[in-house]
Amino acid sequence: MIWIWPVAEQKAEDGILYRPQDFIGKELNFDNLFVRGKEDTPILCPFDAVVNRVSLTFKYNLSQCISRQYNGDFKNEIKLIDAGRDEKYVNGQIALQSKSGGVLYVSGLKFVRTFKTGERLTRGDTIGFMGYAYKNIPEPCICVAFSRNGRSADPMSPFGLKTTFVAPKAKPRKTELTRKEAGEDLMRFSEALKNLYPCVEDLTMPETIDSLTANVIASLPDKIDGNRFYRACKRINHLIHDSHLDFWINMSISMPNFERWFMPLAFAQIGDRVIVTQAVARTEQYVGRELKKVDGCRVEEIVREVATLITNYDGKVESMVEEELAGNLSSYYQALLRTCPVGKNVVSYEFADGERLVLDMLPRTKDVHYKDYQLKQLYDSRNQWWNRFKLNFVYRPINDSTAYIGLSTFNLNDVEVEQLIDCISDAENSGYKNLIFDVRNNLGGNPDVLYRLLDCFVANPYVDRGGYQMVNSRCVSGTTNFIENDSLTFSSYSPREGERGYYLNREKVSASTKNPAVYHGRLYVFINASSKSAASEFAGCLARNRSAYLVGRETGTAYHYMKALKFANVFLAILVQHAVYLL
Repeated sequence: MIWIWPVAEQKAEDGILYRPQDFIGKELNFDNLFVRGKEDTPILCPFDAVVNRVSLTFKYNLSQCISRQYNGDFKNEIKLIDAGRDEKYVNGQIALQSKSGGVLYVSGLKFVRTFKTGERLTRGDTIGFMGYAYKNIPEPCICVAFSRNGRSADPMSPFGLKTTFVAPKAKPRKTELTRKEAGEDLMRFSEALKNLYPCVEDLTMPETIDSLTANVIASLPDKIDGNRFYRACKRINHLIHDSHLDFWINMSISMPNFERWFMPLAFAQIGDRVIVTQAVARTEQYVGRELKKVDGCRVEEIVREVATLITNYDGKVESMVEEELAGNLSSYYQALLRTCPVGKNVVSYEFADGERLVLDMLPRTKDVHYKDYQLKQLYDSRNQWWNRFKLNFVYRPINDSTAYIGLSTFNLNDVEVEQLIDCISDAENSGYKNLIFDVRNNLGGNPDVLYRLLDCFVANPYVDRGGYQMVNSRCVSGTTNFIENDSLTFSSYSPREGERGYYLNREKVSASTKNPAVYHGRLYVFINASSKSAASEFAGCLARNRSAYLVGRETGTAYHYMKALKFANVFLAILVQHAVYLL
């Protein structure tokens, strides 16, 4: 079905200012459709849609903008954009999810009302009024852009227009770097870690990063494939392991061992031993046996090397490393450390009692059935499926006195949050004396959702722990997606005398609940090392306020790792000569 034209009282193609591939001044307009009209003209929803996001936005240029979630308080929320900008060009943007899976972004709006994320809109509904979309276009207009699977897509054809959109083409990835190229990229990577990561000195000294980087570069061969380069980056990244930090290399990572073969005996570290945990048919007798070497490599060396590849945890959250070594040691070894031999592919095992065994690797083209380990002392890999449901949360009674809520993510839309709060209210109104709130394997999400849920359990004002308040620099340089490097991305941050960095000088007040606590029974919060970010803060705040009992060893995010500003929903493409890293 052809979409209806978004500007009321216009027909398709009326008012088009700029199409994709046009130039606005000297700027190439790659994928936007700008449509002009009279100021305050109603803007219509082009198709039946679900509201994906509502925000205030300001475009620095056609490839860089600042955007903040909009909750209906324009006068105060515009201050977060920066009061120094021309307010006329601070405009509303709404993201509309289509049934086909694409997302349409309409900006340049004056909102007609406050929208809830997850809310359903009907084709032809008014979503706002025409304002000003871009500072380099002085007349009233809206900006329309479309994406599929996170990639720019054609914004014109769905309206029945002849398109000028040119789809982006992926550049071929390098398969190999020279030692010089890899060294240059690793130096740039380590500099990015030091410059972008707030409070880096709390974790390690910059000199330590420099020294390790130099040692890693010195150990490189003349030619480096993607697998080796990835491991080199991981060794440096391991100094600043963090549940919010990751990187990506723009190279092909070949894993022939993992992609083509099965290991006949899988192994893991359980306690201080490496033992066989799974075996194929006719080798079941080896399950539980302690290993000394695999392919001639001592298992202690394999464990040490794999541990440097595990970086998605904070501080001394040792259970995250223990779980990875217990659940995925064999997979790490097979995918990233093992060299695929030329000719017949066999793997050798040497056991602690001296027995040696050589077995063929098993091709993935055939069905392979492992004997699952049954020893009680072994780590149960099923825990990675705890708190996983078809929906983002589940609510159910356990018995007459206890109810259970499992929350898999804090990335809920407004409709889902209201439904979850209704479940919490039902637990109170139904007289459940105990409520289990499960955030195991919850990687966090939207802090606004976090605070709305905390309000359901904390009756008194709770302390603002002062997170997300410090950056190393007010501008971000050396990136591919921030062209104007002299623009102040963190312009509202200011220096403090005698301290390094820039700080958000907002008045520190205690957060307080808008309504009395919803639930007054005994609250038990289930946690594990994969409870991160907002899930960690949820459990921590309830514990600090003595509002819940925590059940579990530790969370994956440590409080002091959240003091400085995190790029939670921002990806920065660090410009290097030969590869690109996303932080």
